[in-house]
Amino acid sequence: NSLKKFYLGLNLIEKILFILLSLFPITFILGNFLINLFFLLISVIFIISSFKDKDHLFLKDPILWIFFIFFTSLVINLFFSIDSYHSMNRVLKIILIILYTLQIKKFIHKYQIEFEKIILGFWSFIFFFVLLDTVFEIFFGHNTLGFSTPLEGRVASFFGDELVVGAFFNSFCLIFISYIFAIS
Repeated sequence: NSLKKFYLGLNLIEKILFILLSLFPITFILGNFLINLFFLLISVIFIISSFKDKDHLFLKDPILWIFFIFFTSLVINLFFSIDSYHSMNRVLKIILIILYTLQIKKFIHKYQIEFEKIILGFWSFIFFFVLLDTVFEIFFGHNTLGFSTPLEGRVASFFGDELVVGAFFNSFCLIFISYIFAIS
């Protein structure tokens, strides 16, 4: 009931953002295209909501200025890069990640309790499910869906041909542990 009440109280942009943030760990499983699409969509939401609400407080945020200095160093690095085309793609992705981070910070600032309870809870559930699947694959040689790793001695879990389950664990392990301690 509280989830439904919370969700119905959001405006359209916040509803879309809430769904995107909740599903973010699943994008890791489904691949780079969806990760990049989520970064793009959440960045666009940040830009739209900042202009729509005339909310420019983020310009005073010290984190933005740290990101700006980092981004400026990347742009300067472009001039000294051997292959500027490939470097440009990374720099553009960094812009999306910066805007994504600012939007998450903005959302957490506005809805901290709901973010911790609902979104981090869902992220922890997904992490735990992938953890169980990974342990299952270690013992039985295939995951719960019957897929096995293409490289002997490695674990793929739900990631298929991409052997990135370790990166997924590195990304969400601290969130999972923090959430477990917070609810206990």
